[in-house]
Amino acid sequence: MLKRFAECILLLVLYGVNTLTANMRINAAPQDPVSLINPPDSIKTLPAVIVPAIRYTSFLTGSKLEFINQQLLDQNNQNSLAQLLSDHSQLFVKSYGPSNLASPGFRGSNANHTPVLWNGFNLQSAMNGQVDLSLFPAFLSEGIAIQYGSPAALFGSGAMGGAIHLQSISPQQNGLKGEILTGMSSYQSYSNGIKLFYRTDKWQLSQKIFTQQAGNQFAYKNISLLQNSNSTDFIKINEAPTEHAVNAGFQTLAWMQEYTFNPTLKHTFILRSWIQKNERGLPPALNLNDLQAHQTDKVIRINGEYKYIKAAYELNFRHGFFDDYLRYSDKNIGEAISRSQSNITYLDQFYKFSCGQIQVSLMNQYNVATNASYNGLAQQHRFAIFASFKIFRLNQKFQQQLSLRQEWVDGNPIPVMPSYGFQLDLNRCLAISGNVSRSYRLPTFNDLYWAVSGNPTLLPEAGWNEELSIKYKTVIAKTIRVYTTFTGYNKNIHNWIIWVPDQNGNARPQNITQVWSRGLEADWKISNLAGKWTLFASGLHDLTIATNQEEKSVSDSSLYKQLIYTPRIKHILSAGINYKGYTLTYSHHYTGVRFVSTDNKSWLLPYQTAKISLSKSIQVKKTNLLIQAQVNNLFNETYQAIVNRPMPLRNYQLSINFKF
Repeated sequence: MLKRFAECILLLVLYGVNTLTANMRINAAPQDPVSLINPPDSIKTLPAVIVPAIRYTSFLTGSKLEFINQQLLDQNNQNSLAQLLSDHSQLFVKSYGPSNLASPGFRGSNANHTPVLWNGFNLQSAMNGQVDLSLFPAFLSEGIAIQYGSPAALFGSGAMGGAIHLQSISPQQNGLKGEILTGMSSYQSYSNGIKLFYRTDKWQLSQKIFTQQAGNQFAYKNISLLQNSNSTDFIKINEAPTEHAVNAGFQTLAWMQEYTFNPTLKHTFILRSWIQKNERGLPPALNLNDLQAHQTDKVIRINGEYKYIKAAYELNFRHGFFDDYLRYSDKNIGEAISRSQSNITYLDQFYKFSCGQIQVSLMNQYNVATNASYNGLAQQHRFAIFASFKIFRLNQKFQQQLSLRQEWVDGNPIPVMPSYGFQLDLNRCLAISGNVSRSYRLPTFNDLYWAVSGNPTLLPEAGWNEELSIKYKTVIAKTIRVYTTFTGYNKNIHNWIIWVPDQNGNARPQNITQVWSRGLEADWKISNLAGKWTLFASGLHDLTIATNQEEKSVSDSSLYKQLIYTPRIKHILSAGINYKGYTLTYSHHYTGVRFVSTDNKSWLLPYQTAKISLSKSIQVKKTNLLIQAQVNNLFNETYQAIVNRPMPLRNYQLSINFKF
């Protein structure tokens, strides 16, 4: 068995090294643009071995935390994280189209308010503060959690709206395990992936490779869906010509490894790496000339970890190195290259006692970036100390947590970030939880150092977040499971950084906006097991009011208006049936009006999309074969998430996933 695993690893390494290392050299010559380029559980949680693996979950008391279950991960293996979260969470993903920029938004916050954390390390760009969810293959993660609200006391700058946690998790049984994925979809899109896990009493090894490519010439209706207060004509979508996207092809190759060594029960050593290259064309907006814009993204992510556990005490030392390279080119500007690197070190200590637990941590981070638009090398040093104290009462039915964070940026202190959360189990069915926290976001390198426009005097954004949730779950007649959550939240952010024109018409970032976000969220799930049949349904519902509370000028017409690209209403409804391994699922999505001007006089029409999927799961001893066919945009809806950025009409997916 070990020999068999070694042979597989050798093939993976040879393939990965040959393909990736040649492409990952930052100084390599630029390449030419490429043109070829469920039944869900009744309660959406993962198996018990997965939930504790998301870092710090025990110190997020009072925060709303949602886990993507294993069935949803299997069904979305060939999709990006953007597609997965857009379809199965309460995030609003602002997408420029398939395989193009896709940024998340929580509760009326900006894309740079939402960190993505990989095994506890923040992957937000130091240059623009964002993450592009279209560049994250869902296949590479075994655990995905969505945290709502502000976790700034634990994760620092940028965590103002919520956080997305990605975790690598190995099987718990000794021996060789694996997974093979192959899939295809409309518009010449092909996906392939392989995972190999090997575990002994002292070693855990894993290798993952994922590739995807597509011509991506998807069909769309060439029509503007933009409306304004003077619009009188009805948009005649059916009369609009059908066209196909140009310069939209993409290629992705990702290689992830993890090595864990447990010499004794007290000591654990972990080494992880994630190397990925993306090539993609950037199609023009509607009715604009194709400039043959092309973007190359290359990332190297490496982190090491040491754990020491003795009785109730745990020491955790972690260090990560992150290298991001981006090359952009088009007919007008030629070529532009940017590169950023981060070194992050954590020292965490945990102590558990009979009625609670304590965490005390130190963080040291150094960021550096180069860009032709910076006047030299941009650098930033951050140091933080943070602590959490959690206590249990009433036989662990009542939990309270207090967290504090103090951070210094280039030697200058940031105001203390406190957080308080609680959860009270009123009975076996009903629980109430809440959280109050302070949050902040540092200006990005682009905000500070962009040539001519940068503003080095910017202050960090800062604010307060409050939320309250009521959870109810029960079992009716032994076969019907019901789970519901209702959440209300309130968020105020001061010194919001926006780019506004100066007297010469040049945009510059300034701290001039105060934003108030408030809203309601509801999610419910119900399933009924009747013999060999399982019926299930679920719903996610959001009401978000996010308004500007401060005038930028005397004539500012954005006061008390909804923020742009923040839908007030969003609904996702799903229903399905399972019988003897066959699963039929239908889901329906509604996204309300998105304003595209700050005075709310221009907006994009609301849209509804639907999808239907049929899958068959075949279990033979310890192997499982999952075959799935899916129709996206079932009713051929013409819609845009971003103005003049069309989304595909009806399209199809087929995937085969084999686990052994």
